Amino acid sequence: MLALLCLAVSAAAAMSPRQQVSLPNNHDLRIFLDQAFRNMDLDHDGTVDQAEWDNVIMAGDADSDGCVTLAEYLSPHAGTDREIYTALYHHFDFDHNGCLNVIDMQHEFRLMDQHADGQLTMHEWDHYMIKILTHLFPHHG
Repeated sequence: MLALLCLAVSAAAAMSPRQQVSLPNNHDLRIFLDQAFRNMDLDHDGTVDQAEWDNVIMAGDADSDGCVTLAEYLSPHAGTDREIYTALYHHFDFDHNGCLNVIDMQHEFRLMDQHADGQLTMHEWDHYMIKILTHLFPHHG
């Protein structure tokens, strides 16, 4: 599930002649992010709660050791633009220990949860992710 965000972004990203990552325009980016949100919303109630969010990281932990390494994070995306995935991985790994775990993702959840109600809405998700992606990749279309 963690790969959903990266897959959505990568599917629409293209390399410019100068080899810089270029994100799709805001409308197209929202379409991709909204689909990623719907995929994380396991009970289809229009919000993503902490348990659903924690599932994102647990699903990406190929060897079930409680740590998603960069290699595990990149593994499902062989042959795609690794620059996007690597930048997002390092952003999510807020303590920079090379181990993306539930604690890292809970930290990210709290940053996204603007209302501090334990539920992410699609609006909160879109707002936060567009902000992060345009910061990481300023050549946004």
